[in-house]
Amino acid sequence: MNNRTTTFALGVASILSLMGTSACRNPETTASNKIEGSERGAQVIKDDPRFMERVEIKDKLTGRTEDGFLKAQVAVQNLGGMTEEFETKFEWFDEQGFKVDSSIEMWKPGLVYGHERKEIFAVAPNKKAFSFRFHIRKPNSLVFSGKE
Repeated sequence: MNNRTTTFALGVASILSLMGTSACRNPETTASNKIEGSERGAQVIKDDPRFMERVEIKDKLTGRTEDGFLKAQVAVQNLGGMTEEFETKFEWFDEQGFKVDSSIEMWKPGLVYGHERKEIFAVAPNKKAFSFRFHIRKPNSLVFSGKE
């Protein structure tokens, strides 16, 4: 191959490589989401930037139950006067950063009234949990169209 063909082939391979890795990204960790740094073993994932203009995460607290399970509390503050619906989910991680398997991990609905502050509580599924990640998002709207 000559230099032009080699350069072109390398360019195409690079572009295809970048396209493949960006297509496999987890949507909750893309650059459009704000991820706050770890604080007391806590990380907050804000999945909807426009929603987060109206709702703010105020505090993140962790501790242990008497039985040794990690417990978490996150405060959600409504900045406006309208009631805001949301969904939250906790993910739990061990001391090495590996995800703790949890069959109870699911999105849970909630709401916060105008200018209200609400604490969201959770307890880890087992004693191996060392830190957590808290997700908050606006509930997904289902739109139906067409004839039934």
